[in-house]
This record gives sequence, C-alpha cells and structure tokens, in this order.
Amino acid sequence: MIMLDTNFLFAMEKPGHDADQRLRRWLARGEQIGVSAIVWTEYLCGPLPPAKIALADAIVQRKEPLLVTD
Repeated sequence: MIMLDTNFLFAMEKPGHDADQRLRRWLARGEQIGVSAIVWTEYLCGPLPPAKIALADAIVQRKEPLLVTD
C-alpha cells in the first residue's frame, strides 16, 4: 500500500508532473493507493469540481480512519 499526502493528491492532477508519472507507474504495477482521513479531508476542502473528486475517489482505494490510538 502506498499512502499519499495532500500535496501529492493535488500534484498528481497536473499531467506530466512527477507525481502524475509516479502514480501511473504504481497503478500499472497494481499497487493499492491510500490516504489518511486527515489527508482526504484536506483534499476535499478544495475547491474541487465533482469530476476531480470522483476521479480521486476511484484512485484512492483506501481511506484510513482516524482512531483514538492515533
């Protein structure tokens, strides 16, 4: 599992950016992509059009919850 941070989520949207290229390689290898609940919340604060949210939601298969132990 590859865990992303908020900066990476925004950078991956830019075609040709290093983050975009890395993400494409990871997905081609079948890597699972995840984020913490905090990262996902920061990302959704946008502003983002619904299409970008839907795409990111499809890419990020796992959203780790924030637990009391954290």
